[in-house]
Amino acid sequence: MRQIRRWLMGTVVIVAIAAVAGLSLWPRPPQVQVADVSLGWMEVTIQQDGVTRIKDRYLVSSTVGGKLARINLRPGDAIRRGETIIAAIQPTPPAMLDARQIAQLNANVEAAKRQVEMAAARREQAEAQLRQAETNFGRFKELVDDGGASRSEFELAEVEYRTKNEGLRVANFEFEIRGFELQQAEVALRHFTDEEQGDPLQFEIRAPIDGVVLRVFEESSTVLLPGTPLLEVGNPTDLEIVIDVLSTDAVKIQAGNAVILNHWGGERNLLAEVRRVEPAAFTKVSALGVEEQRVNVIADFREPATALVRLGDQYRVEANIVVWKEDQVVQVPGNALFRVDSQWAVFALDGKKIQTTKIEIGKRNATHAQVLSGLKPGQSVVIYPGDLLEDGQAVETR
Repeated sequence: MRQIRRWLMGTVVIVAIAAVAGLSLWPRPPQVQVADVSLGWMEVTIQQDGVTRIKDRYLVSSTVGGKLARINLRPGDAIRRGETIIAAIQPTPPAMLDARQIAQLNANVEAAKRQVEMAAARREQAEAQLRQAETNFGRFKELVDDGGASRSEFELAEVEYRTKNEGLRVANFEFEIRGFELQQAEVALRHFTDEEQGDPLQFEIRAPIDGVVLRVFEESSTVLLPGTPLLEVGNPTDLEIVIDVLSTDAVKIQAGNAVILNHWGGERNLLAEVRRVEPAAFTKVSALGVEEQRVNVIADFREPATALVRLGDQYRVEANIVVWKEDQVVQVPGNALFRVDSQWAVFALDGKKIQTTKIEIGKRNATHAQVLSGLKPGQSVVIYPGDLLEDGQAVETR
């Protein structure tokens, strides 16, 4: 009897061990992560880097040629419209002359003096001739009235008088011209020889706006040609955002779209609004060396000036341009989607099993997709579905 009991106990132990081993080798359902189909707010954005830019920039150039006085303004210095002198241009200093050239200038002055004296003599001669012609004209007028001279003689005297009168007028003009030439010769000589000329005249360029200096192109004193750039100025409180996007994305953007700016260095996101999508694209090479057609999108801040005091010109921002939004949208996580026969599908959870469900989607953003048909809010779907999952397969949720 004792031997039978031992045999039965050994058999039970062997069966138990075999059962445990069999259960351990039995395949278990795969574990999956699930998420719910939700109903709520959804928006689609285009994300691109952008930079801030001062709206109105002014490039101040030299309108006249001359010697530029040293510019003491620096980037960031405040300027006042019509008050701040941002540049002063003086006459160009004369070239150095040798003794021969100085002698030539002295000779020019002396020659000009002689020309003035000659013009004065010709004027006196013209005055004398006019007085004589005037006397003859008066005498012939009396003789004609008394019948002592013919009409033709009187007319000749009248012509002579008028001719001499014009001759005096020409002599006066010549005298004035010679006087101007003398002044020019004396100024030219004094310009090179007079060491006490006093303070030279200068042309002052004043600030065109209230703002700050952005860049200084010519800092040191130098001789300028007309049109030489001197400074760039602008108003840093009047900023806009420039976002370059792919041309395929630009067609989805229109004026009035909201823009959310983040990762600009501040504590909260900033709001802006698209003002213009530029009509012309440009070619830009990406970091991978691929040529892309890009389009500039211009946006205006919708924030008070106090919120932008830390921003300046050409600061980097990350822009999210909202191209679509809606309140009550049935949506599913984008990482639950996969393709079946050129259609979108998900693994919907049905009890302990999964069911392949084909759906129709609409808009998509970085995390979710709009569900047009095939799913209802509250349903659970598998996210990150693996290649080993099959339709109707039992699963365990994590």
